[in-house]
Amino acid sequence: MHHLCIYDEYCTLDGILFPYGGKLVEETLTATISTLLDEIISKIGTGEVFVCGIDPVRRMVGRKLEDRLGRKVTYE
Repeated sequence: MHHLCIYDEYCTLDGILFPYGGKLVEETLTATISTLLDEIISKIGTGEVFVCGIDPVRRMVGRKLEDRLGRKVTYE
């Protein structure tokens, strides 16, 4: 099981801090989401993925993550 949480200034995945937060995602959208996913996708295996944080950023990142993983994620 993996937990991705999106805060205003940063994100965490299973306790690992990434410097891409909700504010940056909203400002630059595609570039930031792609960079974030490039960094976290290799850390996610076959386990279930939970995404929490602020909307609408949580949904945007979650949908792109679903596309990359080829499976659904759970929104909290």
